[in-house]
Parts: sequence; C-alpha cells; structure tokens
Amino acid sequence: MSKRLRLGSELRKLRESRGWSVTHVGGLMGWSHTKVSRLETGKVRADVGEVMDLLDIYDVTGPAFDRLVALGRQANARGWWRAYAGMPDRQMGFAEMEAGVLGIREYAMVFIPGLLQHPDYIRQRFSDRDAFKDFDLTAAIQGRVERQKILASGIEYEVVLDEAAIRRRTASPGVMANQVRHLIDMAGRENLTVRVLRLDAAVECLSVALNSFALYRFDDPVQDDMAFVETETSDLWLGDPEDLARYSVVYERLRAAAETPEATLEFLSALVDRA
Repeated sequence: MSKRLRLGSELRKLRESRGWSVTHVGGLMGWSHTKVSRLETGKVRADVGEVMDLLDIYDVTGPAFDRLVALGRQANARGWWRAYAGMPDRQMGFAEMEAGVLGIREYAMVFIPGLLQHPDYIRQRFSDRDAFKDFDLTAAIQGRVERQKILASGIEYEVVLDEAAIRRRTASPGVMANQVRHLIDMAGRENLTVRVLRLDAAVECLSVALNSFALYRFDDPVQDDMAFVETETSDLWLGDPEDLARYSVVYERLRAAAETPEATLEFLSALVDRA
C-alpha cells in the first residue's frame, strides 16, 4: 500500500471513530465532501498543513500526531516514478508501494510478474489498449524496467510461477523464449528464488489458489504486512490478520508443492533448448 493510501486510510479511520460523515468533516474544514473523500482514498496529494488541521479537529496529539504528519510528508515526497508521469496509474501505485518493501512472496497464475518481465514481454503486455488506457507506452515500459531495479537493492523476492504462466500464450513464441531466458538469468541472483508449480503438482488439501497474489513485508515499523490481489479492473490490498493468515497458508502450500529452484532451472533450460 502506498504512503498516500496509508495516510488516507488512517484519516478515514479517525473520522469513522467519531461517527462523522465526509460531509460533516468538509463543513468543519470549509471543504467539499468530495475533497475529504479524495484525501481518504489517496486520489490527491495531501498538503501537510491540511493534514495537521484535520488531526486537530480529530483531537490527535503526541506521538500519533507526529507519526501521521511524518507520513504526510513522506506521501508528498517525490519518488523516481514521478519522472514517468505517463505510466498507468496502477503501475505508479506499485512503484510507490515497493519503495518501502523488505520482502515479497508472490504466486503468479497467468502472467510473468512485472518485476521479472523482459522488456519485449512488457511491451507485448502493454499493447492491450483495451486493458491499459490513457498512458504513454514508452514511459510505461521504462517505468516497469525502473521498478525492477528494486531487485538489485537486496530485497528478498520469492516467486512461485504456475506452469500455465509459462506455457500459456501470453506473448509471441519469440518473445516468450526471450522471457524464459530472462527468468533463468534472474534466478541466478542470491536474493531471488524462482519455483515452478507444475500442472500435475500435488498441493496439500488440493488447495490450489483462486487467483494470483503477493505478500509484502515492509521496513516501516508502523506498516503492517499486506496481501495484494490483482483483479481485472482494480487492486485489492488486504491487511486484516485473517486475510494475511489465509494467503500465507495458501502460499506455503503452493511453495511446498512447487519444484525446487534447481529443478526449476532445469525445467526452464529445457524449454529454451526446445525453442
């Protein structure tokens, strides 16, 4: 979850704890209810002075006040992704969120994960203009490549790739062959682990996942772990302990049923040899 979304979520909880509506808060602040709503949903950048004024009407003081003001400043800080204004909004949100991550565990059911995509594969994925609208293709590709640099920072990244994500035609044969070679190269990094879940793998309780998802661990002591679920039209960020526990169980079952990293490299290498 991006810092802007985290701040908005905190502000919404403060408002709801008092039983106030966005219209009531807007009246107290001299704002429209739309502005309050957009701040709480992270649609706009929050001026730090406005955050402080909101905290005053919510009677927030002491360390909690200082923490939220600091979060407001961080949410307004200019990250590298601001240089790629033409990127799709969802990718920009990923970039902002990943800036504070320590580790990622991911299960990819259909597509190769963005952090592992070859530039040619990225271009092919973004060519679907019905799925990705109002963006600059060059900025989108460059932005995703820039995102991938986080893997060089030493974060722990482990991915379980469903065999279908490699076998299914999500790219042309030539692009997919380059993508598999790229996976082999990336899998050689010490902080990166790739496992393939074969189609006939025996998952505990036959509990295969319903969707692709990722689990994020952050370096911010006030940021809890999050589960991310990508849908066709929106992103779901889940922080409830029960949600996290369930996705953790599912991930560990998939991981246990997947091939070892060594066997995965053999599998990928065999695909390249046959290409």
